[in-house]
Amino acid sequence: MPTGYTAGIIEGTTKTFQEFAKHCMKNFGACIHMRDETSDKPYEPREPTDYHVKELQNAKDKLQQAEELTDRELVEIRKGELIESKKYHIKNIQKIKVTRKKLDKFLLKAKAYESPTKNHEGIKKFMIEQLETTINYDGDYSYHEKELPKIEMELKHIDANDIRFTLIEKARKDITYHLEEHKKELERCVISNKWVLDFINAL
Repeated sequence: MPTGYTAGIIEGTTKTFQEFAKHCMKNFGACIHMRDETSDKPYEPREPTDYHVKELQNAKDKLQQAEELTDRELVEIRKGELIESKKYHIKNIQKIKVTRKKLDKFLLKAKAYESPTKNHEGIKKFMIEQLETTINYDGDYSYHEKELPKIEMELKHIDANDIRFTLIEKARKDITYHLEEHKKELERCVISNKWVLDFINAL
């Protein structure tokens, strides 16, 4: 039975060993950037994404903002973030409570279900397990409840100096991280492209 790599040989679309080898190389790490492309697409050199470059600029902008905004502006921005966060947690608590009510209702019915024969007991157990697993993951709003008092406490004690310090520290960490990751990505591209070039030259 032909694979995605050998089908071309059988169908006659892959005419040379070099073509076959180039199809096969797409299965290796050096060509991971082409994993979603068709096997007959010509190799394209691996290039770094713009993700770390964009995030680096974003972190620099945030650092500049943290250094230039007034205390009043920082407090207003943080207050807005906290109010939005509070709305988010309240909304999720309400949503999870509705979900939990539905799941609990079904769980009671699943537990009360009487299997017609011993051969049906497995499905009863399975239904209960499915519902209990879902309740554990989708029916627990304790995280959101724990966050609300923290938000209320911060709203009462907003401090511009703390906000500024936190923003600057985070921005500096992000700058360091994205600089390092971009450098690593550039190195991976060089290594991958050399691997492919060495392979093709050996053909």
